[in-house]
Amino acid sequence: MATAEVIQELPAKAPATQLEITVNRKELLVELAAVVGVVERTTTIPILGNLLIDVSAEVAALGGSVKIAATNLNQSLTTYIPAKIVSPGTATIPARKLYDYVRLLSNKEDSVTIRQEENHWLHIKCGRSKTRMVGIAPANFPPLPQLHELKEDIPADVLRTFISKALVTVSDVEGRFTMTAALLEVTGERYQMVSTDGSRLTRISKAHDRADYAPALRWLIPRAALAELLPLLKSSETTTVEIGEDDSTLYFRLGVRTLTTQKIAGNFPQYERAMPNHPGPGLLLDVETVWQSLERCLLFSEKQTRCVAFRLSKDSLGITSAAAGVGETEEQLDIHGGPETALAIGYNGDFLKDLLSSQVDGTVEFRFKDNNSAALFTHRKDDGTTLEAVIMPMRLGGK
Repeated sequence: MATAEVIQELPAKAPATQLEITVNRKELLVELAAVVGVVERTTTIPILGNLLIDVSAEVAALGGSVKIAATNLNQSLTTYIPAKIVSPGTATIPARKLYDYVRLLSNKEDSVTIRQEENHWLHIKCGRSKTRMVGIAPANFPPLPQLHELKEDIPADVLRTFISKALVTVSDVEGRFTMTAALLEVTGERYQMVSTDGSRLTRISKAHDRADYAPALRWLIPRAALAELLPLLKSSETTTVEIGEDDSTLYFRLGVRTLTTQKIAGNFPQYERAMPNHPGPGLLLDVETVWQSLERCLLFSEKQTRCVAFRLSKDSLGITSAAAGVGETEEQLDIHGGPETALAIGYNGDFLKDLLSSQVDGTVEFRFKDNNSAALFTHRKDDGTTLEAVIMPMRLGGK
């Protein structure tokens, strides 16, 4: 059993200086919710299922704070919360068990006391609730990456918007390396993030008026780090994200929290070559109307392909779909400036829905060439953010 294995690794007694702290229950719960996302649900290395609680002399000298950290070897997350430090020390404790326990504690209680006991057991007291958990010697906890200075910063709301849109088109296929990450670029004119899964591409950008970005900066952020950053950005009150790097690691600091992730080797695909250049004005489509039409059409699309057809004429757009044994449907939308010759193009309807999901409203510009070329969908927000989505067409089977 895992517990027996853990106990065999431990010295007979905990260190002479044993940790004891009292923290605010709500503040502890908020930070546990942030940190626990890094912890693997299943691991063959027991210590990786534990949080590090550090109130060593160095941390205590920072002024009444406790350091909480988690790692899965590829990523780590460190945060700090205020604490009443009765006795400094360092301990580890099962991450998800502690989070679930604190989450279920009575809302009537304001404080939680954690005290280290012999053999690295942890005693936890909150009001009339008391429990003991088996810990692991903190010496077994992997060393955390350390970068003392993070020089670059990006507005938190910009990065949050970028990740929420770009994450959809980051590949989840193992072995595709650089496609399993998004490229974040900062130039002297704009912030920009690009992602692709080979069938579609997302580029989202926003101009800025800062003159201190020279030369241009480029970071490949792995999919797992993007997925961890997004909830951190949503729950943090910080207005900026500081970014740094060394030879092997990327660092993101959001207030008291610091996320690290191992770098991905290789270069991001030359996405500029995939951006269509369709001259002339595009078609302006109402986002809400197209969204509702797509939802109805996807009810009658094939489960494997999710294909819907855009049937274009000079003044109308028909969105159609059909599935064997289910039925077929057609939606008609009025447009202006359609092609002189009728044209039918197939697209993955789910890809289009992803594009038109949250943070996209008003109108989207649709540019196309023919039924064999990638289409470009562009959405511009009033705050200067531009979203471009490249979607490859699908074969319609002669229909």
